[in-house]
This record gives sequence, C-alpha cells and structure tokens, in this order.
Amino acid sequence: MEEKGPKMGWTFGGLGGLIWIFLLAVIMFLKNNNTGAFAAAAFFLAGVLYIVVFAPWKYPHTPLWRIYGGLLSIIILAAIAILYFWYPEEFQSLSNLRTLLMLFPLFLPVFILGKKTWSDIHKK
Repeated sequence: MEEKGPKMGWTFGGLGGLIWIFLLAVIMFLKNNNTGAFAAAAFFLAGVLYIVVFAPWKYPHTPLWRIYGGLLSIIILAAIAILYFWYPEEFQSLSNLRTLLMLFPLFLPVFILGKKTWSDIHKK
C-alpha cells in the first residue's frame, strides 16, 4: 500500500506556498498593472509546473534540499519581481529589500532535511 500523505504534503504544501503569487497577480490585474500581473501569473504557473515535474518521489535518490531549493528559488524570484512591479520607486533602494528577509523561514526545510533523499525517508 502506497502512502499518499507525503505526496499530498508536497503537492498541496507547494500549492499553498504559491497561492499568494496567484492572488497578487489577480490584484495587480485589477489595479491595471498588467505587466506585474503577467509576471506574477508566470511565476505561479512555473511553480505549479515545478511541483508536478520535480516531485521528490520521481527522483528518489536526489537530496531533498535540491528539489526543495528549486521551488524555493521560484518563490524568491517571484517575491522580488512582485516587489519590483508593486513598488517600482522603492525597489531602487537596496535598503528596502530587507523585506525579503521575511522569507528566511522558507529555508528551514533545507537545513532540516540536509542530504536526505526521498528513498531515505520513505523506505519500503
């Protein structure tokens, strides 16, 4: 019998981590910031595609930090792009980018998982 919990955790956890990007795309569209809306929607779709294509059970011997790092990269790049399109004037000052430090908790699974692989965690 196959465990569905961890797979659902990756899929729905990943979607939960990306939903804010989709919501901000809608808000930007409603505010006539079409470029920002398109960029946010593109990052959201890239994230969803990443979740499906690079699911950790498809690569059971790849360290989880690498797989998670790819998704994390999409989220961080989306945050930077959204900040740029939402606050273009403020984005010019590097001191305002300290807001990105709030994304630090996203890195915790990278440190916790270390070099573990899907096959290490889910032995049959």
